[in-house]
Amino acid sequence: MDKIPNEEPTQTEAGEDLRFPEMRRILRYFVWGHLPERLQEISKPFSNLADEVARRKPGHGETLIALRKLLEAKDAAVRAGLD
Repeated sequence: MDKIPNEEPTQTEAGEDLRFPEMRRILRYFVWGHLPERLQEISKPFSNLADEVARRKPGHGETLIALRKLLEAKDAAVRAGLD
């Protein structure tokens, strides 16, 4: 499998909107560049989806709920990848 580049996720654009500091706080947990390659492959799709969700309705309360639940799923998937 090709190595995933060690880059920052694209959600930083949505997360840098100063009107929504909550978005910035939660989106930082979707950064994957520091992970080992095998865990990057698991984490990156969650990061991409978080970016898309955040961009669609950045100020909506349900967006934050969706991101929190996505973060739970990402964390569980990464933990499963440790075994």
